[in-house]
Amino acid sequence: MSPAPVEHSARLVFADGLSILAHAPEHHGLLRLLTPLHHGSSVVLERVERGPDGVRITLRWGHHRVVAVVTGFDQVD
Repeated sequence: MSPAPVEHSARLVFADGLSILAHAPEHHGLLRLLTPLHHGSSVVLERVERGPDGVRITLRWGHHRVVAVVTGFDQVD
């Protein structure tokens, strides 16, 4: 995870190199991912679904979850 060039969004890069821009409807939702990533824990893409606001993804670590809306694809710098 890293800052995105789009305001209120983050760049999420998956193990296979796929890079997307996303934002969380929940205030500071994506910031919650920093703790497991800092401690070396895996964050898993649990679910992908189409919602009224676009493609929604659910990311999970342990029993914690964060839902984010995909803004689009991106290229890693």
